[in-house]
Amino acid sequence: MKIGLDVSQTCVEIAGCGWIAHELAKVMTAFANPDRELILYHHFGSWINTHTESGFKSDNKYVHSPLLKTTPDWARLIWHNIENGESELPGAPDIVHSHNFSSPDTGKTPLVLTVHDLAFWDLPETTTETNRLICQDGILQALENADAFVFPSRFTQSRFLDFFEDSLVKNKQLHTVIPWAGRFPSVDQPKSFSLQAPWLFVGSLDPRKNIHNMLQAFEKYWEKSSQHRNLLIAGPNGWKSDDEVAHIKSLTRRGWAKHLGYLEDETLMKLYRDAFALVWPSHYEGFGLPVVESMSQGTPVITSHQTSLAEVGGAAAIYCDPDSIESIADAMLRFEENEAHYSVLSRDSLQQAEKFSWEKTALDLLDFYQKILSSH
Repeated sequence: MKIGLDVSQTCVEIAGCGWIAHELAKVMTAFANPDRELILYHHFGSWINTHTESGFKSDNKYVHSPLLKTTPDWARLIWHNIENGESELPGAPDIVHSHNFSSPDTGKTPLVLTVHDLAFWDLPETTTETNRLICQDGILQALENADAFVFPSRFTQSRFLDFFEDSLVKNKQLHTVIPWAGRFPSVDQPKSFSLQAPWLFVGSLDPRKNIHNMLQAFEKYWEKSSQHRNLLIAGPNGWKSDDEVAHIKSLTRRGWAKHLGYLEDETLMKLYRDAFALVWPSHYEGFGLPVVESMSQGTPVITSHQTSLAEVGGAAAIYCDPDSIESIADAMLRFEENEAHYSVLSRDSLQQAEKFSWEKTALDLLDFYQKILSSH
């Protein structure tokens, strides 16, 4: 079987969708052999990169990158010809998997689309108009062009079926839930309670992540806490976040918080490891990658009880109401006052993180690809 993988978003500053493509390509590379070749597409459909030098690469002789050194103009022409039926996909894959919400017409080659989330329909006010239209258009194209859909959580699958179940049945399009995993190897032992360790938030500063309420809750926490832990924020500025950026600067001037911006993997892993707990009361997630990553380092998590997050956190997380500043602050205060509970949750977090692995994700996907090819 020849498997085409979209790695287009690994060529830019990698965010959530790009990390998924990167980790999947990495584990699939480990499985590549004469009977299972990989074809990596550094431009994919409507996602055409200016440069591809930083994209995912492999030296495995059974992994091929036919578009790695292709110029943007030439890549556009290639995909134009593919969608018009004038040429085949480079490398002639048996099946191709898109991660970037691009759903080109791939002709006789079955197309699989990862649906990361549906926030652009469920919470359109939390995204930009450009991003919303790109994602919505990609889904609508997929309803015509895709043979199958992959969802990272039962929640995301359920919301998709709420919108499009009739279309999937009519078109005989397959779908499945295959959870993702974190980027970092798990630590061996639970963590000890620390009086100095900071709170941690990981993610871009956009409205969906609920940074506004989290910062308000942190101020309430600081007013009542006897331990006064600082807050570290790891992630780039997002859209519609000017007020939150100003709030963080105010907290920084008071010595309470620090915005670290976008971080490389090794630095981020150390942050997870050294933090007291992850505070992540997101409004909406298709999966919730920081929850798994934090738990893999034995660092407990305070998160939202909404959308997919309870699937990921299981019984190992502390849940709060993301719409209630008081609920978030109270969860922080109660947790730091209970040393015994901390040790239990650190142990439980490691056990919960073990349920997610990229190897299992890859094996489940390979089974799904085979099912698609058999039905096709």
